Amino acid sequence: MQTNLHTPYSAGSVTIYGRVFSEDIVKSVVLTILTLPLFAIQPALLVKLAVISLTVFFWGWLFARGRSETPGVDLLVSALFFTLLLPIDLSSWQLVLIVSFGTVIGEQIFGGRGDSFVNPVITGLAFLFYAFKTDAMSPLNTYPVVVLTLPAALFLWYRFIDIPYLLAVPIGYLLTVAMTGGSPVSYSPSTAVVMCLLFVASDSAVMPRTLPGRIIIGALIGIAMQVLQSHWLSLEKTVFIILLASVATPLIDYMVSATNVKLKGGSQNVVD
Repeated sequence: MQTNLHTPYSAGSVTIYGRVFSEDIVKSVVLTILTLPLFAIQPALLVKLAVISLTVFFWGWLFARGRSETPGVDLLVSALFFTLLLPIDLSSWQLVLIVSFGTVIGEQIFGGRGDSFVNPVITGLAFLFYAFKTDAMSPLNTYPVVVLTLPAALFLWYRFIDIPYLLAVPIGYLLTVAMTGGSPVSYSPSTAVVMCLLFVASDSAVMPRTLPGRIIIGALIGIAMQVLQSHWLSLEKTVFIILLASVATPLIDYMVSATNVKLKGGSQNVVD
C-alpha cells in the first residue's frame, strides 16, 4: 500500500476581537508598522519599497494568472521583508533583478507559496551576496535589536514562529559548543540577522511539515551557527545557513514521515 507523505500547506488565520484575519494580513500590518519610521530616517526607502513591491506583485500576478489563481497577501509580506533586509544603496535595476530572482526561482516556479521549500527573500539575499559586492548595511540595522521584541512577541503569540524550531536553534548551538570544546561567542547579532533567524527562516510555508523535522532544522541552523562563525555572525553567513537548511527540508520531512509510516502503521506525526 502506498501512502502519500506530502502534507499540503494551508495558510494560518487568527481571530482578533472576534474577526478572523489571515496570517499574511497580520504579518503585513506588523511589518508595515516596523517599516514606517524608517521612511522618515531614509526617504529613499519609499522608492525602494515601490520598486520592490511592483516587481514582487508583477511576478506574483503573472504566475497566478497562469495557474488560474488570485495573487495573495503573502506577496506584500515578501516585499516588506525585501525592503527591510536589502541594502539601501542598490540601484533600481539591481533591486528588480534580485527580487525577480528571489520571487521566481525561490517560490513561483515551484507552484507558489506553500509549494516551495525555500523562502523567496532568502533566495534573493543569497543571489545578492553571490552576484554583487556591497558594503552597505540593511536599513533594518538602523534599529537596535530590542525593537524586534514586540513583533517577535506578537509572532509567537499568534504562532507565526514555531516554538520547537525556536528552542532547537540555541540548543543545537550550545550542544555544538560543548562538543567542540569551544565557548559561546559574546557578541550581539545585528537586527537583520535576528530578523532572518526569527521571522524569515520560521516561515510556516517553507518550514518542515513534521514536528521532528522542524526540530531538526532548528538544530541544524544552531549547529551551523557555531561551526561557520568566526568573530561575527554576518547576514551573509546567516542567509547561507538558512538556505542550506531549507534545501534539506524536503529530505528531512520525507525521512521523518516515512519512518512514522513504518513505525505507526501509516500514521504521520504532522502538526499544523
